[in-house]
Formats: sequence, structure tokens, C-alpha cells
Amino acid sequence: LLRKKKKRGRPRKQDQDVEAPVVLDPSDGAAAMVLRMQKPPYDVLKTPWANRDPEVFATSSTIETVEGRDTWKELLPEMMWVCNEAARRQAVSKNRGARYFDKPLAADYMYDRVALAADEPWGLVCRDNE
Repeated sequence: LLRKKKKRGRPRKQDQDVEAPVVLDPSDGAAAMVLRMQKPPYDVLKTPWANRDPEVFATSSTIETVEGRDTWKELLPEMMWVCNEAARRQAVSKNRGARYFDKPLAADYMYDRVALAADEPWGLVCRDNE
């Protein structure tokens, strides 16, 4: 008689129950924004750190005025990725081996703040010149 050896270690991923992915309704504004935020508009890991010297910062950055609900909705994916990257950098600065970090703001919360604001949103956006 041959005996089967017991498997040791963690079960393989295919052995585990896999939940079906959540399907978002694209007709829902917040859900559509969550879908858009799945992919960053650029490589956020290559985003340069802001220079703390005021003169260098002033010459290497551009400040733009942003007004209107539609304009802010277009900026939401980028704002989400910038917030997440800032949280990641903060976690890594405290612990070089950090692999996880808390996301500071939920995508649907950010969408609701723009879409449901009583007054037309306005503000400033600072961008690196490169």
C-alpha cells in the first residue's frame, strides 16, 4: 500500500475559494468614478518629492485655478492617486519595510464631495513643471 503524503504549508491559491469580483454599475456616478480610479493617469511612483526650499519650489511648480464641478470630476482620479501615494510614502518613511498602508480617502466619498457640494467647487492645483 502506498500512502499519500500530507500536504504541508499554505494551500495554493487555486485551492482556496475565490469570490467573484464586485461588479459596479457604471450608470451610478460614484461607481463610474471608482472604475476610472482603477488606473492612475501617470506613474505615481515617479512623482517627484516637493522641494522644501520656497525659491526652488516656486520655480519648479505651477499653480492653476480650478473651477466647476466637471473640472473637479476630471481631476478626481489624479487626486485619489496623489492622496494614496502620500499615504504610502508616509508609511514607508516610518517603516522602510511597510507593505500596507491605510488609504486616506475613499473614492466614493471624494466623488460625493464634488458632485453634491452646495456651491460650485473651486480651488488651486499645484503641479510640477516636468
